[in-house]
Amino acid sequence: MSDGDFIQLQDSKVSVNLETLASVNFVAPAFRQLTDFSISTLIYHGYMSSIFHGKVENTPVIIEACSRIPYRLVCREIKLLNDLNINNIVKIAALTRNSSLGIICLAYKLFDFQPWTEIVPQKCLPNLLFSLLTVLSEIHANDIFHGWVCRSSVYVNPDFKSIILGSFHAAAKIGDPAPLIPDHPCAPPKISEEDRRPDDIYSAALWFHHFISRSPKNRWINWTHSGLSRRWSAFFRKW
Repeated sequence: MSDGDFIQLQDSKVSVNLETLASVNFVAPAFRQLTDFSISTLIYHGYMSSIFHGKVENTPVIIEACSRIPYRLVCREIKLLNDLNINNIVKIAALTRNSSLGIICLAYKLFDFQPWTEIVPQKCLPNLLFSLLTVLSEIHANDIFHGWVCRSSVYVNPDFKSIILGSFHAAAKIGDPAPLIPDHPCAPPKISEEDRRPDDIYSAALWFHHFISRSPKNRWINWTHSGLSRRWSAFFRKW
């Protein structure tokens, strides 16, 4: 992704259950000094977090500032990411924290990706979908769900051959309650209470369908009313 090429995506329709949040167990990680981090260009500005090109000391990284994600959720996510240690998921290189604001910044090991505005060639879609589902299956095998799969959490490699899955700020062990409750087009009409893994597959199908429809303005309406959502959902839930 080239410097200066950024986009604001919708991620504001999320609520936090404070009672559930209070019960989340977490271990505070070790943080670097704020002065070790420097930001160069903005990639993505969202309601809950923003992503930048930057450096940790002299090492180029991608920095995510978790501006409106509760501290204990980010701490738990950091542990989950480190414990998973699987391919095609962002890898944490360093962490820092603004103690006065309670905001954590995660520095990911550098990787390149296509802008979210880029149209994926349809001939590349099957491999990308397979890559995404493979990553999700590895997460699910560890009794973890992503939370929701949306455009801002899927990084498509420059060659359109594979993806890197971004952080999952709603991640939780299967069966545990999720403090973050998504209420946006990537979320299923009815959130599963007992097993959230099918919800991941549903939102992955919506991500895939976005590139098929090529109609950003109407894609969610078309998806909901065309009957495709039911047929694709039935297919993906067998994955």
